[in-house]
Amino acid sequence: MKPFKKLIILLSLAIFIASIGQASEQRKQPLEEILRAEQIKPYDVPIYEQSREWLLREFGPGDPYPINLTLATKNIVWQARQEIQAGELDPIQGIIRTFWYTNIKPVFARTGSLNEDVEQSDVLHNVLVELVRTRDIMRYKDMGFLNNNAGTLKIDKNWQSY
Repeated sequence: MKPFKKLIILLSLAIFIASIGQASEQRKQPLEEILRAEQIKPYDVPIYEQSREWLLREFGPGDPYPINLTLATKNIVWQARQEIQAGELDPIQGIIRTFWYTNIKPVFARTGSLNEDVEQSDVLHNVLVELVRTRDIMRYKDMGFLNNNAGTLKIDKNWQSY
């Protein structure tokens, strides 16, 4: 192999390795910074049990709904995750839709934000993707979610234990 080709290959490899390191460093952003950027706050009270007025004060106004659906969902998910991890709350032991019906949909309904003409459960799915895959601060298993497609799909690292 000619020296010039070797140099090109070595430089390409060095750039590739450096880019992997940068991506890894981006994921290692401190948790507190990520939570602040996502506007996730610690709450001493169960969010999903709070009154309409409390929810509107904390998560309103939204557009086009009275509350910001994504912000409320992020905080409900994170609070449940923290309580499950601390042993204060039992793991869900159900599919993601179970959590939608028990913790998220009642909040949307109580605040006048529920719209039956729109698939609002997608808000929960999008929040989970953001926190699990994009932000890399939790795993589906942290919540105790069951995979309802376990027999038909290949499970990725986000469903497995570390």
